[in-house]
Parts: sequence; C-alpha cells; structure tokens
Amino acid sequence: MSFAENLTAFERCQKVYLARNSLEEQEVEGIRPYKSQAIIKFRGIDTRSQAETLKGHEIFVKIEALSREEDEYFWFELIGLKAFDPQGKGLGEVSEIMRTPAHDILVIRQGKRSYYIPMVEGIVEEINPQKGLIIISPMEGLLDINEM
Repeated sequence: MSFAENLTAFERCQKVYLARNSLEEQEVEGIRPYKSQAIIKFRGIDTRSQAETLKGHEIFVKIEALSREEDEYFWFELIGLKAFDPQGKGLGEVSEIMRTPAHDILVIRQGKRSYYIPMVEGIVEEINPQKGLIIISPMEGLLDINEM
C-alpha cells in the first residue's frame, strides 16, 4: 500500500531505503507504472530472482526528496495535533487519518469519543503543525452524527 498520490512522489528520489529487519539504502535507476503500482529499478538488482529477494520490504524516502504544495501536509505532521472549534473549544486529538475515495477523514479522539471529520475546505479551517493545532469548523450536527 502506498501513501504516495502518484509516481511523481518517487521520480525525484535518487535513493530510497528498504526496510524489513534493517534499513538498507538503494539507488534508484528508474521507475515505471504497473497497474495501480510502480516498478522501481534499483542499481545492482538486475535479475528477477534478485528482485524477488526484496519482495515485502517497505520503501522509505527522505522527506527532503519529496515535493508538496504549501497547503499540503504529510500524515505524520497531522497525527497528534490538538483539534479545536473556531471558538477555542477543544475537540480532542488527531489520532489517525483514513483514506477514502472522496477525501481523507481525520479521526479525532477525546477520551472514549471519536469524531470522523472530512478533511475538506470549509470544515478544516486551519492546520498549524508548528503550533500543534488544527481548527475544525463543523457543519451543524457533524459532531453529533460522528460521535461514536
């Protein structure tokens, strides 16, 4: 499973890191789409049997190798942010993010309560990882419906 939106996330990466039991640096020679995934060619991995030994590894890249727009955030930057409504009432903490076909969903937990907040303009007003907060402007009833 990839958290990258598309292959361009990897195209600028000259090196990636493969992880299973340890972290191993690999130099990228090329990348191409294959169905809904990607095939990455690593320097020194020239046969199918060599490539099979890498199956099941997770691929990591240095954050500096990735590009993003000014209003884009990595998920790890959002986890742990304190959520507030526009009046300053604490709603909880972002505990996870769920990917859906329409948009991502923030899961905000406060004690035993969980709120599922669509990450869309008009509901998510402000994201400020430096201050450790996110401002949620829920439409009428959203917190009541999503309370679990």
